[in-house]
Order: sequence, then structure tokens, then C-alpha cells
Amino acid sequence: MSDQGEFGFLAGVPKQSAEERKLTFNSGRVLFSLLLHPEEKSPKEMKKESGMLVNLVKRYPNQKFWSKIEFDFRVRSLAYFFTKEGDAEVRRLYSEYHYKPSPSPGAKEIGKSGVDLDIIRKPKNIREWLQE
Repeated sequence: MSDQGEFGFLAGVPKQSAEERKLTFNSGRVLFSLLLHPEEKSPKEMKKESGMLVNLVKRYPNQKFWSKIEFDFRVRSLAYFFTKEGDAEVRRLYSEYHYKPSPSPGAKEIGKSGVDLDIIRKPKNIREWLQE
């Protein structure tokens, strides 16, 4: 059997150790937010979907991204995200999630701005006047 069979899409997924494979987010919640009618799927199908989710997390490793991601649509199966169109959509959202604008050249990052003023406090009552 060739590598281009049913699971040929896994060729681009890097291998990870057991510690790196652990998911720190609620994968069930992510599956229910991405899938169309997940309650109608059998446990065997949901196991396949969670396996595909693990492979997607291997490709795009930021787990906070997966817990906060929201597409404009829901899919029947996560296998859609291994197609060209689905991968392009995930890549676009992943790059948007990790976007950090460059600081403007005129903005100061460190230091103070303005002049320090010495404020002279006048005593407000007799006790403050006596303590001076």
C-alpha cells in the first residue's frame, strides 16, 4: 500500500514525543465548535475526529489558538482542514492570530516623557504644620 492512500495527508505532520502530544485544552469543546452536528456522530467517528484534531495541533502547535478559533462555517469532518482550501483557511487564521503590529518609529518604548515638577505641599491643618 502506498503512502498516498487514505492517510496520505499525514506525510507533512512532524513526529512528536508523548509529552508534546498532550493537549492542554478541552478537545471535546473544540470539536463541538468546529463540527456540524457532532451529536449525531458515533463514538468511533468522534475518535477519528479527535485524532485528526491532534494532527492539526501538530501542524499548528499553538493550543490557545485552537481553543479560541472560530470559523464562519462548520464542517462535517476535520478532514476538510487537510485539503488545500481548508489548510489555506487555517493558515490564514493562524497568521492573523499571531499578527503583531510593528511599533511606530516615533513611539518611545523606554523612559519618561515630560518634565518633572517639584510640588511644595502646604500644611492643611495645625498637626501637619507642627510636624514640619
